Amino acid sequence: MGSLSFAEIVTIVVVILIIFGPNRLPEFARKIGELLSKARQATSQFAQEVSGEWSDAADPIKTAKEDFQGIKDDLKQAGSTFTGFGETNLSGSDPKRIGADSPESPGDTASEDDDSGDSAG
Repeated sequence: MGSLSFAEIVTIVVVILIIFGPNRLPEFARKIGELLSKARQATSQFAQEVSGEWSDAADPIKTAKEDFQGIKDDLKQAGSTFTGFGETNLSGSDPKRIGADSPESPGDTASEDDDSGDSAG
């Protein structure tokens, strides 16, 4: 579908002249103009109602999107603060910082002290 070509418009006008005659043509054109005006008005009113309802329904979504964007930005900023933190500690350069590779853990020393106390007493 597209716009009407000039030849199609001329054909339609000739058919209308034949059917209605030249005396009723102004009345027919007036009625067509009124119908087109009402159709445009109804279309415009419908579009305004739909856009109004759509914006009302979209407001909470926009608010949630803005909130999530703020959270995302905060997480990015926090992530950039801690970038490299895990790499230096987990590389094994300083195992006492982590505590996993130390020869004695606090629980082991307490059990050794208890064993030595039992054998002495």
